[in-house]
Amino acid sequence: MSTFARHPAANRLTLVWRLNEPEILGSPLWMLPGETLTLTITVEGTNAPSSPSAVVYKGRTDVTATVMPSGTASVSGQVITLKPLTATVAGSDYSVIVTATVGGNTEQRKLLVQVVDDKAT
Repeated sequence: MSTFARHPAANRLTLVWRLNEPEILGSPLWMLPGETLTLTITVEGTNAPSSPSAVVYKGRTDVTATVMPSGTASVSGQVITLKPLTATVAGSDYSVIVTATVGGNTEQRKLLVQVVDDKAT
C-alpha cells in the first residue's frame, strides 16, 4: 500500500528559484484534491524578479484556465506569489512553468505538482 507523510501546508510551500537549475527547489510537491494552494517562490540572488506568470500543464494540455482561474501573479522583493492553484484532479500530475524577468533576462523554471488520490489504498 502506498503511503505518504502529511506535512503542514507551510512546509510543502517552501519553494526556491535557484539561479542555475531548471526545477524549482521543493519540486515535486503534493496536494490533495479539493485543496487550494497559493504558491510562493523565493528567488535566490540579488536581482529582484519582475513580471511573473505561470502556465499549468496536465500532460501536454494547457489547463491554466481551469486550475488557476482567478487572481494575478505578483512579486514582492525576492518572492513571487502565483495565482491560487485549485480544481485539481486526484491521481494527476501537473507541470507548472513559472516565467519571470530576473536580472534583465526572461527565465523559466518548472515545478511538478502531484495530486494524491486520497481515497486510494
